[in-house]
Order: sequence, then C-alpha cells, then structure tokens
Amino acid sequence: MDKYLERIVGKAQWIVLGAGAVAFIVTFFPWYSVSIHGSVGDPGLDGSANAWSVGFAAWFPMLLLVALAGLIGAALKGVQIAIPVGLQWVALGVSSLAAFIVLIRWLTYERGNSYVSAGAGFGLYIGLLAALATVVASVAVVRVGGKTAPLGSPWQATPVR
Repeated sequence: MDKYLERIVGKAQWIVLGAGAVAFIVTFFPWYSVSIHGSVGDPGLDGSANAWSVGFAAWFPMLLLVALAGLIGAALKGVQIAIPVGLQWVALGVSSLAAFIVLIRWLTYERGNSYVSAGAGFGLYIGLLAALATVVASVAVVRVGGKTAPLGSPWQATPVR
C-alpha cells in the first residue's frame, strides 16, 4: 500500500507543478475571441483578448494555480510550510476555486449574433483543463492519503505553533 500511495502522491505533485506552469503560460493565449462576419469582398474583422485583458475572473484563477504550484514546489525542496491542514486539502480547495471561477467566466461570456461570432478562446479551455487536472490530482491524494500523507511527503502538514 505504501508504494501505491507514494506513486499517486508523486504523480499528483508533478501534475500540480505542470498545471501551474501551463496556467501561467495560458494567460497570454486568447481567452475571448470575436469575429465580425464580412460580405463578398469584405473579409470582416477578427480579434481576441488574453486573460490579462479579459478581467479578474480569467487571470486570478490562473494565478491561484501558479501559487499552488509554487507552494508544492517549495515543499518538495524541503521548505517547512506551517498550515493547520495537509497540503492536499489546500490544493483541493484552491484548485476547486480556480476551476469554478474559470467555469463561471466561460458561462458568462457574451455569445454574439448572426453578424458577430464571439465566445471563449482556446486559452480558456486550456486554463480550465489545467484547473481540472489539479482538482483531479488533489482528489486522488485526498482519497489515497486520507487525512495524512506519507511521512516526508510535501503534502504533509507541518504543525502550526
């Protein structure tokens, strides 16, 4: 059981680190795209905006994932993190919040009409996948590890004094 637990925890921390890197990079990709349809001889117009231009509900959840990856990375390097709960619970809460905010951002975009196509860009979809991957990794660690992670694991909490 210990080897199984170590494998799950090991893969989960790499997923969180990778998702944090992807989350930062994807903030520069198009999160909202608009296309105005032209007529014969008029090509129309296309435009997009990245997460930094779209607003708080786009860049904030990505920064949450970056901060979470930094927290896990610091714990992997041996930094003692004083929190009252295990990192798996922090990761689950932060990643769930990030995924929820991105999902709400996606659902609240204006859609357009017969002359204008508008909606989420591929950056939003990749950001949502990064957040969901972090949620899945955190759930796996919570399910396998229960309330405590294996000794010496970065997911283990340091008691608050």
